[in-house]
Amino acid sequence: SIEFSQDMARSLLAMVDRDLSGNVDFYEFEPLVHSLRRWVSVYEARRDPDSGNLTGHAWGLGTALRDLGFQVPRRLQGLVVVRYGDQQGNISLQDFLMVSCRISVMLERYQRHCGGGKDITSLQLNDWLQDTIYC
Repeated sequence: SIEFSQDMARSLLAMVDRDLSGNVDFYEFEPLVHSLRRWVSVYEARRDPDSGNLTGHAWGLGTALRDLGFQVPRRLQGLVVVRYGDQQGNISLQDFLMVSCRISVMLERYQRHCGGGKDITSLQLNDWLQDTIYC
């Protein structure tokens, strides 16, 4: 059973609100549910059995992110640990869900801006701010 704080639930829903309406319809909500199940499964498979958390400093985070199909460089993994981990570098399930959702959504939005399969894009400042603030 996962407990969602009001802030966490609002953040997750905002991240999947594709039309930025402030509301999430079934077609936006359904993929979130499937993703949450997958993210929880990966977390459970990769967490440290003793602490119950995902170890950030032992690169358990990187392995879990790779399991999700995200190729996140070690430097960025370190930043995730600094931002979402505790003082020992452990990442709770709730924080892993937030990280997974954020990476997933930001990659999707980046790809949408790229178009044509390119890895380079040009963004207007307002588009970048909208994507990062609302996410």
